[in-house]
Amino acid sequence: MPNQYEAIIEAFEVLGGVRTIEEIKNWVSRKYENRWKDFGTAMADMVPLSLGGNHSSSAPDRLRVLERVSKGKYSLLSQAYCKVPPKEKPVSHGTITIHREPTLYEVNSAIPLLGKAYNNIKQIINNAEITHDGILRSFKEAGWPTEVSLLGSYRCDAHKDGVVVEVESVDKSSVIDVLHRDLFRFLMLQRMGKLKVAILITRVSGGEVSLDKVRKDMELFGKHYEPPLLVLGIPLEKDM
Repeated sequence: MPNQYEAIIEAFEVLGGVRTIEEIKNWVSRKYENRWKDFGTAMADMVPLSLGGNHSSSAPDRLRVLERVSKGKYSLLSQAYCKVPPKEKPVSHGTITIHREPTLYEVNSAIPLLGKAYNNIKQIINNAEITHDGILRSFKEAGWPTEVSLLGSYRCDAHKDGVVVEVESVDKSSVIDVLHRDLFRFLMLQRMGKLKVAILITRVSGGEVSLDKVRKDMELFGKHYEPPLLVLGIPLEKDM
């Protein structure tokens, strides 16, 4: 069983990017059954002295691996922690360069609900040519049905065992407001009993659809949104 600091690092490794105290607390509490209560102090203690951390921190130096981005928001200093693998070199596909590890944004406990499918999906993306067609081809090669009709004339990009996948704005523009259409379709499919978890594969920022745009929408109405949703944001070099 990890200690609280190690569990916090694990949460950052899975979720990726900048995270609020509440996001980290929710992820850790789900996995470790509310074992710890105070995450604000623990995360503040994990900031190294060189970045303005607390002199009174009880966290060992090797676990002081967080950076305070703004009030209540932190990111992981990935190079500082021995369990975090070094970043892979960018991989080029034509004119698009990607950094393999996607940024994750999770809504309504999507990752625990995915179970083994979570690692399967990450491997599919890792093996794919990073284009819309390339990602769908990778899903198909992994045994996922693609272009599946689930709601009238609407066909999702991939579907298996209640996991519905959409790929948007990776290598080409998406239809205006397609993000809200996707979110609405996920909601309808869940209410029809056809969706267990929704997966949206997109870019981190820019374009008609991105992880950043999903995050902003969920900050507005996420507490009313029912479907479990996992967004995998692929950082494209042209967006950096």
